[in-house]
Amino acid sequence: MPSVFVLAASVEYAFIGQAARLSCEVEDLKAADWIYQESENASRHLISVNGTLSGDYDGYTIDGSSLVINEVRSSDAGIYICGRGGLLYHKLRLSVSGE
Repeated sequence: MPSVFVLAASVEYAFIGQAARLSCEVEDLKAADWIYQESENASRHLISVNGTLSGDYDGYTIDGSSLVINEVRSSDAGIYICGRGGLLYHKLRLSVSGE
C-alpha cells in the first residue's frame, strides 16, 4: 500500500451550535474526498467522494472543496482528512468547545 503524503496539518476550532467550515488546502482542488476519524488510532469513516456526501451525514454540506458542519456538536470533534484521488492530503483536527 502506498504511503499518503500529508501536505499540511492544522487545527480548527469550533463552538457547539455554530457552523464550522473546514477548507481543504490542496492546490487546484475543486471537489474533495473527506474522511473522518475520531482519533489517530480510530477507524476512518468516509464523509464524501468527489464533492458528494456519502452515508448519513445530516447537517453536513459540501461547498466546493470545503466541508461545512452546519451546527457543530461535541461528537464532531476529531480528525478530518481531505484530498482527491492521489497521495496528497490535508489533515485537520477539529477542536469543539462551549455551549
